[in-house]
Amino acid sequence: MQFTRAMKLGEVELDSSRKEAVSRAKIAAFLLREMKERFYKEFVECGFHDTQFPHLDIIENMSLGLIYRCTFDAFKENEYKIGINKIAAICGLASKYFYKAYVVASTYFMTPSGISDKTKTEILAFTYFSSLYLDVMTNTRYAKHYGNEMEKDSSNIVLVLAYERKALRLLEIGLNNQSVQMLFNQNPKQKAELIKVRDELKQSLAKNVMRNN
Repeated sequence: MQFTRAMKLGEVELDSSRKEAVSRAKIAAFLLREMKERFYKEFVECGFHDTQFPHLDIIENMSLGLIYRCTFDAFKENEYKIGINKIAAICGLASKYFYKAYVVASTYFMTPSGISDKTKTEILAFTYFSSLYLDVMTNTRYAKHYGNEMEKDSSNIVLVLAYERKALRLLEIGLNNQSVQMLFNQNPKQKAELIKVRDELKQSLAKNVMRNN
């Protein structure tokens, strides 16, 4: 219940909603960890599919990813005040946990689990898109950070180019990943958003390559 509520609150573009989403996601992550580490034997004995270890692991990692994603969304507008590199680090943690959830889910869902195909697709799509988008945002934020540092040291252009190229490579690989094309076909809005980010990144990279010449 805490996780479901956190997911819904995280979609609302208000800092108050994001703050509550973080609070509820923290509670969900704590309870799921307790279920895995302290009470798992009892849950196994009850025989419910939604208390199987991989399922608990998926939801725990999604909860952790949600904590950092909502924190990123809440503070990204003040990134210059907080520190772009700090915002990038928060974003990177969100991506890491969503990717862990995706990896566990993609393996777990290959076997009968009692979870509906619709729910499986929704979880796989959400964790894959979230991980890819946030990974790209992490690298673009680091590129921006080192771009701002060029006034102190012009050699930072090398790092700017490296992070932008990495972000672009992640997008190209992610968008052309044949194993998730079904997810893209079912979620055209998310695909369109990633394509827009890719096109903007190509333009930025081209400008920075010219700066370096």
